[in-house]
Amino acid sequence: MSKNVLFVCAGNVFRSMSAMFAAKKMLEQLSVEEIFVDSAGIRARPEKKPIQFVIDVLANKGIDATSHLPKKLTPEMLATADVVITFDKGLQANIEAQFGFSKSVLFNEFCFNNLRREILDIQTEDIFVNPISDSKTMKPEAVRFISETIDHIVESAPNLLDRLEKSLNISLSPRQVVSDRELGERGQALGLPV
Repeated sequence: MSKNVLFVCAGNVFRSMSAMFAAKKMLEQLSVEEIFVDSAGIRARPEKKPIQFVIDVLANKGIDATSHLPKKLTPEMLATADVVITFDKGLQANIEAQFGFSKSVLFNEFCFNNLRREILDIQTEDIFVNPISDSKTMKPEAVRFISETIDHIVESAPNLLDRLEKSLNISLSPRQVVSDRELGERGQALGLPV
């Protein structure tokens, strides 16, 4: 029986999208068919295109996200998910307020055993000239933030699958996981609280 994992962020064009595609790639590499991975956003607009720079950064990591269409979170998605993973406490509060769903877990908390570091969203009006464009029209701090956040999400995939294996009570192939110390070093580089 398939298990459902749902990543949720605000717009489904950056964090949840990146986590979904990173997890899908690793699951495909391991030939795992028991886990279905999806993503959604609490304020997603299906007509809005994903941020091209996010697609480009993922492509540089061998992940094809060109087919992505943002999806708005629904009660049905939450009801059918075995694990719901969010990225910051504000999202958790919004999901609970809008849907009465209080079982979501933070990405870093899930992947790295109770580390309460959030992966915050970008504020598009502050760091982009044009939110849908490429890195040439983005402020340097936006390029760095997006790149480092995606690096962290993709590099966390082995830990994610390790925790999914345990929480969903399924058996997957062995992977190299990232230690809590390595995460702390990465978190400091991203400016996350340690």
